[in-house]
Amino acid sequence: MVAGLDILPRPITDYSLLIQCGGCMITRKQLLNRLHPAIKAGIPVTNYGMAIAYVQGIYKRAIAPFISGKDNSDTYL
Repeated sequence: MVAGLDILPRPITDYSLLIQCGGCMITRKQLLNRLHPAIKAGIPVTNYGMAIAYVQGIYKRAIAPFISGKDNSDTYL
C-alpha cells in the first residue's frame, strides 16, 4: 500500500496486480507516470471500484453498459 506519490517499497515486478486509487487527487501526468512502469512490465492495472465490484460479484453488471454486443462470455476478464 502506497499513499500519495510515495514510491513502492519493492520493485514493480514483484507485484502481480496494481489496484490504483487516488487518481482524482493527482494530475493526469502524475497518474500516467505512476501507471506506466506497471503497464510496461505487463502487470494488470485496475481501480478500487472495479476490484470491489469483482469481489462483490457485480463486476459483469457494472461493466455491462460498456460491452458491445450480446455475447455473455467472460473473454473480457
